[in-house]
Amino acid sequence: MPLGQFKIRVILRGTNLSEELSARLLSFRRVWEEVIWRYISHNRSKFDRSRGQESSGASFDFGTMWRNLTERYMASKRRAGYEDWLMVRSGELMRSLTERDTFGWYETVTDKAATFGTILLKAFYHRETRPVMFLDQTDVQMVGEMFGSYLSGEPPFREFVPSAAERMDADLSQMLDPMGLG
Repeated sequence: MPLGQFKIRVILRGTNLSEELSARLLSFRRVWEEVIWRYISHNRSKFDRSRGQESSGASFDFGTMWRNLTERYMASKRRAGYEDWLMVRSGELMRSLTERDTFGWYETVTDKAATFGTILLKAFYHRETRPVMFLDQTDVQMVGEMFGSYLSGEPPFREFVPSAAERMDADLSQMLDPMGLG
């Protein structure tokens, strides 16, 4: 079981739902796939921001911070040939939060729920000083936007619908070349 997970519950009020919306409410898999992909991408940027931050620490939204390293540990990392990159030594923890299908990544997606994150004990060990499983403001906003877009059929979940100009162009082509020989 990962150290972090998302769950969502939809409460419906009223019964006057369109057929399309009723169908969408049966499964949120497409939303979860998009949310997971974007979460992983955003985690990459969190780790990128921590590069060169070992002595100062790195701050994120909602008061989350990756505390700076001790002088002793920084010296140990340098002697071992590791660069100044907060929360990255071997790269294993970072990969487990930024790459699917890698050691430590955990993911289970169903129609109604998704559980994803890392199962590495390193993440648990750092939970007090440098929590890696958290949602910042960008993540929270993204999750809300993805569900809103999905339920309203907006991009990236809107199926292709030809514009009025494209339909008119197709109709005009059909009138000019009804046999499709042109």
